[in-house]
Amino acid sequence: MNIAVFASHGGSDLQAIIDGCKNSQINAKVAVVISNNGSSMALKRANDAGIPAYHLSAKHS
Repeated sequence: MNIAVFASHGGSDLQAIIDGCKNSQINAKVAVVISNNGSSMALKRANDAGIPAYHLSAKHS
């Protein structure tokens, strides 16, 4: 199963999901991370884990 994670700040829940998938506690793969905060730690965590990560903002048309 592929998982999409939406995060806006530190990404501590994202990290727990990444770790759970890595150690087989969660039978899934984080396929993408999307954040409305371009400087969120969640985007860095995703990049560090090799997960595609995107910043989408309502401020951009």
